[in-house]
Amino acid sequence: MENNPETILQLENVSKYFGITQVLHDITLQVKKGEIYGFLGPNGAGKTTLARMILGLIRCDKGSIQIQGHNINDQYKQAIRHVGAIVETPNFYSYLSGYDNLKLSANVYGDVSKEQILEVLEMVQMTEKSKAKVKTYSLGMRQRLGIARALLHRPELVILDEPTNGLDPQGIKEMRELIQQLAFEKDITFFISSHLLKEVEMTCTKVGILNRGKFLAEGQVEELVALSPFSSFEDYFLDLTKGAGVYV
Repeated sequence: MENNPETILQLENVSKYFGITQVLHDITLQVKKGEIYGFLGPNGAGKTTLARMILGLIRCDKGSIQIQGHNINDQYKQAIRHVGAIVETPNFYSYLSGYDNLKLSANVYGDVSKEQILEVLEMVQMTEKSKAKVKTYSLGMRQRLGIARALLHRPELVILDEPTNGLDPQGIKEMRELIQQLAFEKDITFFISSHLLKEVEMTCTKVGILNRGKFLAEGQVEELVALSPFSSFEDYFLDLTKGAGVYV
């Protein structure tokens, strides 16, 4: 994958309070085009809150979030058209086929053609199962269909919050391979929040580490480990987060 300097997502000094409790502290990061950016931290670290803020579902109390140069709070429509997302387990009409579910979602956008629906189904390797009812799908297939729905309007950035939750080892492997294929072959940028250390290490081209709402480190896994006294990313992470837990 070629090194493209274009910044897709930029956060500057982003903070959030719930009441008097500060849950995010001055988060600053950039995600470049084509990157798979892993946002890693324990449960309760603030990952989902930040994902919702990037999508404009929660407003930041301080700082700015820009997508393709558009501020998500002040220029919501211009910013959000560049984004697709799965923030929770995707919901579908179980009595309809995968294709028909995507067709309903396409109607919301208004300018999505039948060809685009077929294209995203092929991209997530769901063409053969697209006519089957969603109630017959495994969790992994539902996740794939969720990614297809997120790609319908051809966004440059896809936000995935804990995309492998509930998947068996084979499903996790298939999800990892799908994300990497879409990034490397289609130049789609991913921002993935997860508490699964090994999956982030294996999937992502760049990682950021969050703990208790504070942004602790950022870089390629190999670079972070090389600059530390540790020989593994797991040891580095556990030392950095001071025993917050083992995330495997």
